[in-house]
Amino acid sequence: MAGKSASITFRMIQDGDEICQTVTGRYTHKDGEHILAYTDHAGNMHTRVILRIGEDSMHMKRIGALQSVWLFKMGTPYLTDYRTPFGNMLLEIRTQLYRCTWEEEIRVHLEYDLYQDGSRAARNVMYITIVPEKEKTF
Repeated sequence: MAGKSASITFRMIQDGDEICQTVTGRYTHKDGEHILAYTDHAGNMHTRVILRIGEDSMHMKRIGALQSVWLFKMGTPYLTDYRTPFGNMLLEIRTQLYRCTWEEEIRVHLEYDLYQDGSRAARNVMYITIVPEKEKTF
């Protein structure tokens, strides 16, 4: 993916447990969307992640060890087939809150519930901060 380097920080709270992670990825802005690509490394598993962040929704595609397509949009439940090396799961995403702001950095505040087999499996709160590399001036 063309674009510039960006620092991406994720802070996720799932049912009270908090995880923080900072990765380096590629950033571009196209057709009103902020597009990020990075590789998620978890043990021996490597997954390419592409985020398309818009004003009222976020689309996430995972390719590799974990495969899925997720849509976060308020009022729009979304079914996804989450494929892992350990098996597949059909999940429903119900977005409760989605906010995106941008100036020098992009900030996303996302709250959503995951459902499996009709029952709520998890409540997630996610904060994403993207800091694109500044243009160099000579």
